[in-house]
Amino acid sequence: HHTLRARDDDNRFPVVHLLHLLAKPLYYSHGSAITELLVQLLAAVTKPLGSMVRRSQEQEQEPERAMPLPAIPASALRAVVNVVAAGECTSRTFQHTLSLIQNLSHMPGVLPIITDELVRRASELSELVCTDIAQLQDVLNALPPPDADDADVVPPTTELLDQVRDITLAKFSPASSHQSRLLRLLMAIDYVSTTVAKRLEEKKKEQIEKQCEEQANAEMQGEMQSARMDVDALGHDAQFLPLWAAAGRCLQHTGAHTELAHVATVLLPLIESFMVVFKPVVGEKSRSDDGTLMTPASAQPVPTAGEAYFQNFTEKHKKVLNTLVRNNPGLLSGSFSLLVFNPHVLDFDNKRSYFYQRLHDDSSTRRTGAARPLGHMMQVS
Repeated sequence: HHTLRARDDDNRFPVVHLLHLLAKPLYYSHGSAITELLVQLLAAVTKPLGSMVRRSQEQEQEPERAMPLPAIPASALRAVVNVVAAGECTSRTFQHTLSLIQNLSHMPGVLPIITDELVRRASELSELVCTDIAQLQDVLNALPPPDADDADVVPPTTELLDQVRDITLAKFSPASSHQSRLLRLLMAIDYVSTTVAKRLEEKKKEQIEKQCEEQANAEMQGEMQSARMDVDALGHDAQFLPLWAAAGRCLQHTGAHTELAHVATVLLPLIESFMVVFKPVVGEKSRSDDGTLMTPASAQPVPTAGEAYFQNFTEKHKKVLNTLVRNNPGLLSGSFSLLVFNPHVLDFDNKRSYFYQRLHDDSSTRRTGAARPLGHMMQVS
């Protein structure tokens, strides 16, 4: 296997120099056109890495004919994450960065380094979002407790509404906000872990045909485990639980006061982050081994700690979640798709809207099984 140590003779590979540029703020900050062009270039020049790695493995018996692979230092690999964690990152830049990560992951030992850096940055940003949400919560604490009797509910004052507006505009609304950056990192982690899982199965089938199953399984399972062991527990990690708890307290206030309904919309990236980190826990548990949706009768009777936390959170704040879905039905086809697996959360009008939306899907969508959640979701009205 090729190591990731930087050596003097590796400087002949231009891709290493290009990756090192991503360590400089000029090339990754401010969401500039330079960043997009550089990442697009890197995604293009690294695309052949997959075939190069395969040919190199096939020629291992003949070292003199083996194709040299660039030894990319860990510092250059970590620099790729700077683009995703930057203050601003356009959608095209984000997509090119994911393609770059996918191309680089063909190299042995690359995925654990990139995944560890993504998780580390996400953990750091979660603390910053906690600080932001604490400021908002300090203002909302001037209101009566959300579970107070209707007779005790006092409408928010104009001064309080102005304070909420100032905090949301400064801390949560900008595209460069901490919550938006956290969402991008978590989406990248989800993409990387999903891509690794798919390629693991493909490589496994190829190696079985070559009768190298035992060795292939050991190598691929090790890389897969390294890339995913921190991801699966990310949602209910000790660093993230205070964030979800603080966000939940703010959502309780927004659900109790119609004047604060816009706050839930402003916090949508944070709510989407919650959905993304629980996707490996809830989404995969809701499907059987063959990929089909599990019905309540076939589902596991005892939920895991992660599943129970997700169910409690979504059911506790279902009023706010339903309002968000009602205003933006497309969420159920995106980050809020996990709510389809819990029929107790969605209101009937949102279920009906989702049902009609799926009925009008084209035949290709139905062949992928995307319409299968319909029966499960509509069982409880």
